[in-house]
Amino acid sequence: LFEIEEDFTFYYTGESVDLTSEQDVNELIERYSAKMIFTEQTDSGESFYYYTEKLPIYKYVNGKRVNLHIHVGKKITVGYPIIFGSY
Repeated sequence: LFEIEEDFTFYYTGESVDLTSEQDVNELIERYSAKMIFTEQTDSGESFYYYTEKLPIYKYVNGKRVNLHIHVGKKITVGYPIIFGSY
């Protein structure tokens, strides 16, 4: 799903995509062997923070490495390394 590009700006702005099903999310997590780090309840839904060594860029969130962020609310949004902006 995520292609790593040589464009340096890509790493700082992040990328996100809306998925259509929970099955897509599960396949993504499995494909990248992502480990859940923590969850967070928000007014708009629930955020799941993962880390995988298969993706090179990460951010520190609450002192932990994160590079795959999934928010489930009215829609399912996946961000790399995290979702920037609104869900």
